[in-house]
Amino acid sequence: MPKTLIAMGLIALLTACASQPPDAKTIIRAGEGKSDMLDFRDVARYPGQITCGSYQVTSKWGESYGYQDFIVKGSSLDKAPSPADNSIYCSEDSLKVFEEQFGIVPADKRNVGLMQFRKDYETLSRALEAYRADLPRYPTAEEGLTYLLASGHGTPPKKFKESGYLDKLPLDYWQRDYVYEPSRWGGVRLSYVIKTLGADGVVGGSGPNVDISSEYLEYLIHLDSLP
Repeated sequence: MPKTLIAMGLIALLTACASQPPDAKTIIRAGEGKSDMLDFRDVARYPGQITCGSYQVTSKWGESYGYQDFIVKGSSLDKAPSPADNSIYCSEDSLKVFEEQFGIVPADKRNVGLMQFRKDYETLSRALEAYRADLPRYPTAEEGLTYLLASGHGTPPKKFKESGYLDKLPLDYWQRDYVYEPSRWGGVRLSYVIKTLGADGVVGGSGPNVDISSEYLEYLIHLDSLP
């Protein structure tokens, strides 16, 4: 999933209404159109207003491309969930699955590195989206996050905000710089990943040394919503 969409959707996920969402089949039917016939299988509800399953679209001419997985989160439809999405969202014990896959315990309030990361990611993502809206692109890997600062470069790019997009760059809980990894596609920066490498500052590890990445921050917000 592009990180632009993730960054824009995180606050919405945090503040989403807790009312009963529309039925998942109703949401899918609305998106596919009335002229198509839909067949559903293995549809099930999971904690956190999640519905998972698969469906097949058959056109009025009898054409079909087989079943495809879906996940409905509240009233939002994901028609192309990843294997990690399916295993975490479509589980009666999402927390256990998440811990097994990523090696961190998000419910443990002693995990201060994770708590600090979530706060700083919101700060950095807002600044990156504001930067992209003006330029319009993300800083390159060579430029790094320092390009969000007014003094982070020699001659500022055209349309660069004079005062910069951050007063200073946040450091992780262990007082190290965050790792910034923009993606490349056709010369256009479409997304990015922000990481902290844990207590040891080395890639990999477990416990307090585990890497924490924005790639699975959306899962953490889901886990927070569970009773």
